[in-house]
Formats: sequence, structure tokens, C-alpha cells
Amino acid sequence: MADRVRPGTAEYYVDPEQLAEDGPGISVVVAGRQVSALLDTGAAFSGIDITTARRLGLPEAGTRDITGVTGEGTYPNFRTTLVIPILGTTVTPPITGLPLLDYGLPWEAIIGRDVLCSYELTINGRTGLIRFAEA
Repeated sequence: MADRVRPGTAEYYVDPEQLAEDGPGISVVVAGRQVSALLDTGAAFSGIDITTARRLGLPEAGTRDITGVTGEGTYPNFRTTLVIPILGTTVTPPITGLPLLDYGLPWEAIIGRDVLCSYELTINGRTGLIRFAEA
């Protein structure tokens, strides 16, 4: 599924219908478990679904106040990392918990601008190609 194209560049394909329905996804690893994440250019930071984090037994580390499209709230932080294998990068703790599955989203994590701004991101909706080039 994933291929490194040249140093500093990575690309993979997703189903174009799924891309149109759910948005661009990427596989990440949390506590040794592969989970699906949304590439979310509207999110300032990366996060993990609260239910998923608790199911994985991740330790909590305080809270974070958030204002977003779903309103305002205080959410738990978790002491864990999000590893993005295709990019060879890791999002360091704390990782904020978000009620993604509670809102009916198909994602267990999101990758936000804290990661995405390090890349030139191309999403081809027609073919399903997702390409990262180091910015």
C-alpha cells in the first residue's frame, strides 16, 4: 500500500470513493496497535479518540481546553506517541483525547497541522493518491 518514492517524499493510495465519503486517511501506530487516522488540515494538533486511548490503557496526563467545530470542552491528554510509519515521524506526548468515535467518525486518531505543516500535501480525489513531500 505505501511506497517511499524519493527521500523526503512518501505516497500511497486510498479508495477514491472512501476518500470522498470519509476524507483522507493514514495508518498510525499507538501503543503497538495500528489505527486509522484522518489527515485533518482543520485541526491545529493531532489527537486520539478517547475511547480508543482508554481501551488501550494509555495513562492520562492532565487535560486540555478545546474550542472547535463541535463546540467547547475539556478533554484528557494521554501519555503516548502517535507513530506515522510512512513518514518516519512521531507525534510526542501528551496527545489530546477527542471524542471521535462518539461523533460517529470512522477515525481513531487525527493528524493535524502540527505534523502536516512540515510537508507539502497533495490529495488527488480522482485517483486517491496521497503524497507527502518535505516542505
